[in-house]
Amino acid sequence: MKVTKMSAVLCVWVAGCLNGTFSVAALSPNVWVDGTLPGAGEAIGPCGGEIPWPFATLNQKAELADGEHYALNGTIIFTEGLPYFLVDFRAHPWLASERRTARPFYSLMGVVGFWKRYEGKYVQVVGEAQGVIAQDAGTRRFFYEIGLVVANEPIITEPVYLDRKSP
Repeated sequence: MKVTKMSAVLCVWVAGCLNGTFSVAALSPNVWVDGTLPGAGEAIGPCGGEIPWPFATLNQKAELADGEHYALNGTIIFTEGLPYFLVDFRAHPWLASERRTARPFYSLMGVVGFWKRYEGKYVQVVGEAQGVIAQDAGTRRFFYEIGLVVANEPIITEPVYLDRKSP
């Protein structure tokens, strides 16, 4: 698809998952396109993973999206000398997917020494999710992992839950 003329800055692609297929719709005022433009609901491939679809069912689970910003509560832990953020699933039940509960932490980007003073502490972090390709040292297989680039100093806090039960 080649855009030859666009008189408006707004050219928005809306993607969604409809009935198990990935579809694309275009909202593009005053855009001329050479070739074809997929229409609303036109299937272009399979839908993958745990993509949340609003209002389809209650209590859906999701994963952090690469490039998006989040405020998250959890504990800073170290595994094999590297810092990780252990998610508090009581505070963020929407993250408790089957895959994430099997690996309930996110790697923390940045200087390892910075995180040492927060080891074992319950904190709130504000940061950006960042996807990286990593390699398993044992199997040498590559996998996609979401890590966190924290934007500011973590806030040391205590867990607070709406149901007032202790963690």
